[in-house]
Amino acid sequence: MKSVWVEGRGRRKVDASTPIGRMWDVLIDVHGQYDWVTGKIERPEEVYITVSPGLWTKHFLNRAGSRAKEALHQFGYLARDILKIDPYHNEMALRLAIQLTLDSRIRVRNQNPHDYRVGSLLEEVLVKAEIDRALQDKYKARDLKSRWNSALKLLMSLGWQIEFDPNTYPTWLQPDSNAPKPEDWRKIRVIDRLLQAKITIRPPHPIPTLLAKK
Repeated sequence: MKSVWVEGRGRRKVDASTPIGRMWDVLIDVHGQYDWVTGKIERPEEVYITVSPGLWTKHFLNRAGSRAKEALHQFGYLARDILKIDPYHNEMALRLAIQLTLDSRIRVRNQNPHDYRVGSLLEEVLVKAEIDRALQDKYKARDLKSRWNSALKLLMSLGWQIEFDPNTYPTWLQPDSNAPKPEDWRKIRVIDRLLQAKITIRPPHPIPTLLAKK
């Protein structure tokens, strides 16, 4: 985890720092009969796992926030189910979940805080070159659409509420849809339709309730 902190603006010399540390600190404490031959506890009776945010978080804590244990709430609430997402098999879903979680705090005062355009949201979680390749290659476009659909289905299974704009995100374009395509569907490429489509994504319980209290 790398964060950048800059004090001051303009062309004058400014004080900056770039602390780098582990995202999480994990302690695994295994209890059981010790095997003097292997030097291991071969059959643990109990395993205690302690997980805490890494030392990078200390830069986020002011004195009052640290004492109240709520300073990081300014950066959004993290639903426990987000931690169930396997980053190796569905990286896009994890990236979306984290981005949307942060957005839920940042955009809480917006008139429509959960409304997105698919293309804009993908630009937040993917490198631009990946989207550009999808616009130039039909196979890359199909792969991107498949990954997007898989990510949406996983988020919905974890309690995220997703609504598709009927005017820009037709039923036949939605994940796992068997709806027939209109006769003129080829007039616009599928990838172009997808990137311009509008969608509403609300985070799972209890994030909306917690944000309402703020």
